[in-house]
Amino acid sequence: MENGKAILIEELSFQYPDGNDVLKDITLSIYKGESVGIIGPNGAGKSTLLLNLNGILIGDGRIEVMGMEVNKKNLKEIREKIGIVFQNPDDQLFCPTVWEDVAFGPQNMGFSEDDINKKVKKAMETVRLTGFEKRSPHHLSLGEKKRVSLATVLSMTPDIIAFDEPSANLDTYSQKMLIHTIKSLPSTKIIVTHDLYMAGDICNRLIILFNGEIVAEGETWEILKNQELLNRYDLPFEDRCRVCIK
Repeated sequence: MENGKAILIEELSFQYPDGNDVLKDITLSIYKGESVGIIGPNGAGKSTLLLNLNGILIGDGRIEVMGMEVNKKNLKEIREKIGIVFQNPDDQLFCPTVWEDVAFGPQNMGFSEDDINKKVKKAMETVRLTGFEKRSPHHLSLGEKKRVSLATVLSMTPDIIAFDEPSANLDTYSQKMLIHTIKSLPSTKIIVTHDLYMAGDICNRLIILFNGEIVAEGETWEILKNQELLNRYDLPFEDRCRVCIK
């Protein structure tokens, strides 16, 4: 793949039926092994960008994922290459047991029963929820649900994992558990977040979206130390957090 690019986006625009231009000529490359944070205020287009990466939404422009163009005929292959962990785990968990949710993807890919069991076992070990397989996902805490949602993606062994607001509404302990797990993953990672501490802890590069456009990008520390830039785009970042990520 040219220059080791995991994702190539060229002049991507997206408009909802109400005529609202959510994304405007986005051009961006994400390289294999990177951890990239996409930050910006509400309504900037962050989640819409994420949903265009695996064809849940399809805008104007061109997207390649691991060298394959995102289009309707390639969606099955694209979704094997990039998995999305949604902000609300109840959007991702729909089976009676955790095992069934985590096994759902590999089953639909046609893996053998033995391979499915291995994939589920490894995914559950990675998110530190071994022993939860027979439990109902709807009876778990929010932090546990988010980790099970991640396991449903890990069982598909994608090259790229994209997270939409992974730390939203989590208590401090659950945030730390999730950050530790995400940092341990070898996959290319894309993290849409309002949590600049999480972005600083995980990501090596940050991209700021504002009104559907990329207005800044650079190494994480260079972005987070630029208080004037963060203030301009309504991205509060406390001085105590600045010390934590040096």
